[in-house]
Amino acid sequence: MSGSAAREILSHQHVDGLLIDYRVADLRGDVLLAGAVAIQPHLRNHTVFLTGDISDTARDVLAETGCPVVMKPFETVELVRVLNDVIGEVRQSQQGSA
Repeated sequence: MSGSAAREILSHQHVDGLLIDYRVADLRGDVLLAGAVAIQPHLRNHTVFLTGDISDTARDVLAETGCPVVMKPFETVELVRVLNDVIGEVRQSQQGSA
């Protein structure tokens, strides 16, 4: 899916979380995240990045987002672990605000 398509969906539908490749087809993942958070602020803490980019710039940009990052190539079990961690944090925050 392109970043533009994702933005279109985000502007019309609530999503619980995002799994974003840093190198989205038509824009960087951090730019997509910024747009997503402007529309749905909860996504700031409900996003995981994937990347195979090992550059210092990518590392620094992704660190600034504060989101977990899974490096490619990855084992499925690693991705599942990170997603479960994020889901657990989301559930805890929802219970705390209920």
